[in-house]
Amino acid sequence: MCRASVRGILRLAKPDQLRPVGLRSSLSDRLLREEPLSERIQAFHLIAPDGRHWKGPHALPPLLEQLRFLRPAASLLRRSPGTFRAADIAYRWVSRNRGRLARFVPKSWGRPLASSEGPV
Repeated sequence: MCRASVRGILRLAKPDQLRPVGLRSSLSDRLLREEPLSERIQAFHLIAPDGRHWKGPHALPPLLEQLRFLRPAASLLRRSPGTFRAADIAYRWVSRNRGRLARFVPKSWGRPLASSEGPV
């Protein structure tokens, strides 16, 4: 489910706009050194070039801002606490049920992505 999500996000982004990094990679170890691996792999992370870091549902608005067609959704998530709460609930539900949901994702979307730090 995680790889499929990253693959979908990358299809929406401009080429080379986002860089996927495996959460078990050495680069991830350096970027997220304050977070133990057991916690790190429980959520999606977004790290800006300037070092700002968002995790889980808090990463959604800055991620959506990077995807031209989804910028209005990012603005809505930032301005509307109710909308953000709904997105938070949906994110956490998908996260808890990712194993069950994965059977509905094409198998090809689950294969590792290429990254300079190894498979994602």
